Amino acid sequence: MKTIKYLIALIMILSFYKDNLLAQPYIYHQGKLTDSISLKKQNWEYSINRYNLKKGTDEIFKYYGSNFSLLTWDPNQNWLIADYYSDGPSLIYNCLDTLNNFELAENIAGNGETFLYSKEKNRIYIIAYYYNEVNIEPSSTLLIAIDMLNHQIVNRTPIYVGEHNVEYEKMFFSSDGSNIFIPCTDSTTRKHKIIIYSTLTDQIISTIDISLIGFPNADVYLVNDGKNGKGIIESYFRSSIKSYYRVYDFVNNSISNFIIHNGDANTFLINNGERILAAEYAIINHEKLYTGKIFIYDVVSTNLLKTFNLPHKGELHIFDNYPNNLYYVKDIELPTRQIYILKTDSIFNELDLSSIIPSTVNLNSPTSTLTVKGKGFDTLSAVFFNGQKRTTTFISDSVITAQILSSDVSVAGTFPVWVKDEWSISDTLHFIVQPSSPNLLVNLKSSTGTLLNTGALQYYEGSWKDAINNGDGTFTVITELNSVSLRMTYEYSSQTVSNISAHNNNYTFQTVNAQVQLQNSLGVLIDSGSVQYYAGAWRSFGSTVNGVASKELLPINYSFRMNYAYASKDKQQDLSTNPIVVFQTVAANVKLQNSSGDLIDLGTVQYYSGAWRTFGNTSNGIAVKELLPNNYSFRMTYAFASKDKQQDLNSNPTVIFQTVAANVELRNSAGILITETAAVQYYSGAWREFATTNNGVAVRELLPNSYSFRMNYAFASKDKQQDLNANPIVIFQTVAANVQLQNSSGNFIDEGIVQYYSGAWRAFGPTSNGIAVKELLPNNYTFRMNYAFASKDKQQDIGSNRTVVFQTVSANVVLQNSAGNPIDPGTVQYYSGAWRDFGATTNGIATKELLPNNYSFRMTYAYASKDKQQDLNTNPIVVFQTVAVNVQLQNSVGNLIDQGTVQYYSGAWREFGTTTNGVVIKELLPNNYSFRMTYEYISNDKSQDISANSVIVFPTVLCTVKVKDSQNQPVDDALASYYSGAWRQIGNTINGEITKELLPANLNFRIQKQDVQQNKTQNIGTNNLVEFTLP
Repeated sequence: MKTIKYLIALIMILSFYKDNLLAQPYIYHQGKLTDSISLKKQNWEYSINRYNLKKGTDEIFKYYGSNFSLLTWDPNQNWLIADYYSDGPSLIYNCLDTLNNFELAENIAGNGETFLYSKEKNRIYIIAYYYNEVNIEPSSTLLIAIDMLNHQIVNRTPIYVGEHNVEYEKMFFSSDGSNIFIPCTDSTTRKHKIIIYSTLTDQIISTIDISLIGFPNADVYLVNDGKNGKGIIESYFRSSIKSYYRVYDFVNNSISNFIIHNGDANTFLINNGERILAAEYAIINHEKLYTGKIFIYDVVSTNLLKTFNLPHKGELHIFDNYPNNLYYVKDIELPTRQIYILKTDSIFNELDLSSIIPSTVNLNSPTSTLTVKGKGFDTLSAVFFNGQKRTTTFISDSVITAQILSSDVSVAGTFPVWVKDEWSISDTLHFIVQPSSPNLLVNLKSSTGTLLNTGALQYYEGSWKDAINNGDGTFTVITELNSVSLRMTYEYSSQTVSNISAHNNNYTFQTVNAQVQLQNSLGVLIDSGSVQYYAGAWRSFGSTVNGVASKELLPINYSFRMNYAYASKDKQQDLSTNPIVVFQTVAANVKLQNSSGDLIDLGTVQYYSGAWRTFGNTSNGIAVKELLPNNYSFRMTYAFASKDKQQDLNSNPTVIFQTVAANVELRNSAGILITETAAVQYYSGAWREFATTNNGVAVRELLPNSYSFRMNYAFASKDKQQDLNANPIVIFQTVAANVQLQNSSGNFIDEGIVQYYSGAWRAFGPTSNGIAVKELLPNNYTFRMNYAFASKDKQQDIGSNRTVVFQTVSANVVLQNSAGNPIDPGTVQYYSGAWRDFGATTNGIATKELLPNNYSFRMTYAYASKDKQQDLNTNPIVVFQTVAVNVQLQNSVGNLIDQGTVQYYSGAWREFGTTTNGVVIKELLPNNYSFRMTYEYISNDKSQDISANSVIVFPTVLCTVKVKDSQNQPVDDALASYYSGAWRQIGNTINGEITKELLPANLNFRIQKQDVQQNKTQNIGTNNLVEFTLP
């Protein structure tokens, strides 16, 4: 067991040693042994040395027998490549173990340029050119990946064909190491571009034309430096000394404004891409040499922040393990080397003093230690007392101490104290040297030593008594007691001290500059926080400015309250121990994941703090907001629905909302998924689109709530409520609606066409063997059966009963005569949109199966027709009855006479019959007819409604023709005639007259006596006496 413990300890020590060694920044350079003893001992003439920039020591890394030309290391100094002046291959060394080395292929060389190392993949990535391999075009440039475990090439990716033109010294990783960005020039267009290579797939995944990113229409575009997926794009015109720089984030596709610099310079990203360092150079004898002028720009504001003048002809180094340190080195191989370390986090640091302790001493006090508190201190910080530098000790970046000499306090007064370092000077606090008093003089001073005149002092002498307030921040205590307890009240709080000498003494109550900070989860100060503190009640402290609220308070224990983003957090702290009260928010991450755990967007987040507050919208599935670490209710709104969740951010700042894959299925009555598409909706404030079914299923990610779902299928819809949290599969099932057409006997019959109403009349289908079947959602529908040109509607809930029965009735249309006896032949029609054939009577009856509606029926008999409306549902027997029409021919005295021939009009003149004994009878439908009596070649027409009166009488008139001579004497034997189609003879006059029964008409009469003839026209219906006078 002990052996295992020792082994574990040894591994931990070695691991610590390895990590610590890698953390040191080194500059590797050539060394040469001049000591003859060393030469003999090592048998080598040359060496690779490395200078430890942290320790300031130069050490031998590896001995060599020959000189070399270049040394190259990766940005994190894991591996070193040594190139020789000879034609031999380059060697690569593990920076921790010189025994771990191997030769590179002859056409792979460091060439003084940067190569990359991936610790995760344990690979280096380096450029090779003129690499002659099968299937690789000559004069190609490749990116080579080498596995550092077995020292084998694992991938060769051509990135350029033609002359070697890859600026691989500038290639750099993305922040996660998944991509390498390689600047080069296109062989065809000569445009500069970035090749993006994936270390996950070992393939080029895209290219970017950097001229589209740089300054418009410039002559040259370059990538100066890159780190963590960000690169500096340089643009310039050959005719100008100006260069235009901007930072482009290749991962997030964001870009900065242009920084304009006059002069040639190499630029570098520092401070996590927030600043650009420009190191000017000059070309001397074809060699690029740094001039020592260094400029630092802010990327966001593009302002010049700092300028440095260092010795010329130095080398500039930046290491990834010290990303904010710049190392400017001159003559690294010589003992007289010069090294300048620019720490950008200190360069831009702002010295700020919060308090000095003590801030007041009595006159002629002995030498003492002054404690200075604030921020931004480093080892170069020095305390100045009354303008004089004092010996300073660095404790931390917030505390330093200095020696205050007795000579400094030999004169009463107020003296300034400040701190200065290489870069800046702090604000000033005041140190007070005060004269002694025979009584007890009590001061109330601020942290800067300024007297405060708003306090109140009491001392205890059997009871608490008020001290004399001098009005200037000092109080006098006059008492017989040797020592007293003092109570200072300031800003609603009190501080009590005991055993204070009451004579010839000065005592100071000093407030502290209580600083309440509001920091975000990264420790960066943020606004806008509102601060309170508790002193008998909650008191206003102030609001943060640049993340800090300050107030002078007595150094006691308080409860502080930070109000931020509508929430508050309390914290108790003793200001005497630490006057800086830090409230830190957490980066509340509210994630929206789908049912597979993948992050999804379009989520809107709120949190409850007194009311629902805006949190933000998800981006790449995450919404982030800095909040105080409390217990909140969070609300995710997605797809018009919301879900609430309560979580204590102090325990877990990541709040996860996960949707469920709501599956809405449409199945038929047999439980089989329906392949026809159907539209699904869900209700969340209003009806929302869900999806359209595909093979019977519609899927949508929804928050796990209870929803109403609506299935729209076959023009109908069905709603269903379901809690997706309990079951995410929502099933709608149709029923096989069975619509039957039966005749009056209950037998199935065909030729029925079925419809159903859903917003409009929809096709259901024709009956087959008397039945039509359709899958429908189980609702209440109105069904319509179309049969024999008629339709019948019926409403039925197929969820209760899926079988809808329509039954016809046997419509019987009967034709009876006036005596009630069946007669034939009658032809029957019925009206349904048009007149339809019903059938002809047989034995006085015609029969047809019809839907039980109200119809108009038409009986056609003896060329006439009669209509009748009847509801078959009430009575299926429709009776038409004729009347016995009696047409009579009577003479002028009312006696029946023969022979009259009768007709009636029905579409044409139809034969009625010939009178017998003056009468003729015929069965006719009871309509209004025109009748015609023809007697003695004369016809009379008469219209009569036989349903009102079935007896039609045609009377004749006794026509008398009277002939006289000129002496008014009767003329006998004159032949009388009348014209009706031809001249018809009445007869010869006797006693001057002759008579005849004629139908009343307007006739043309003629008298002829020997050779005398006379004509006359007269209506005998008006005047039946026709008189002639012969000459």
